[in-house]
Amino acid sequence: MHSPGYYVHIEPDELFVGVGMWRPDSDPLRRIRERIAAKPAEWQRTVGDRTFRRHFSLGGERLTRPPRGFDKEHVCIEDIKRKSFIAVKEMDAALSVSPELQHTVREVHPEVCFWALSGGRPMASRKSRPEGREERIAVLAKWIGEDQVRHLLVAARSKLGMTKTNLADDDILDAAVALWTAERIVRDEALTLPEAPPKDSRGLPMEMVY
Repeated sequence: MHSPGYYVHIEPDELFVGVGMWRPDSDPLRRIRERIAAKPAEWQRTVGDRTFRRHFSLGGERLTRPPRGFDKEHVCIEDIKRKSFIAVKEMDAALSVSPELQHTVREVHPEVCFWALSGGRPMASRKSRPEGREERIAVLAKWIGEDQVRHLLVAARSKLGMTKTNLADDDILDAAVALWTAERIVRDEALTLPEAPPKDSRGLPMEMVY
């Protein structure tokens, strides 16, 4: 997340949403730190807001020492030392008490989705390799057409102002096949692995949707 955006992290034992900038490049990072240093009250008012604190906590690593050029005694120095500026919302607790969210937030794995969209055939090549990229484009083309898939690879980076360095083709293709699964969920056509998923200690289904 090198530019402002959001991120959804899903693992069997961890689920959270992150918003903000993760490991921004040196120039935007410097400008964020300078803004906090110049307007500490504004920063403290934002992160100390009652509604913000109820839903989010600041995440990410910090430098062990203040960055060069910043006063080590500054009132916000611990935040100025941050390498990322992200707010995190843990979702497991919310899911466990909200049946409605349990039907809204579902777990998918791109390779399982590609397997399903290709008619039960696993991908033969790694997604980071050129042949793996073309293989996945061909599979997605069954859903929206090859021209649309190739347009998506360009349009996604253009829309977000990003490059292949921080938004690779395989990331976009993974997101696209997850969207195919989301469409199946809305149409009540989605299936799960396993077919009859067990539940964890919080009562959440341990399933992969495709």
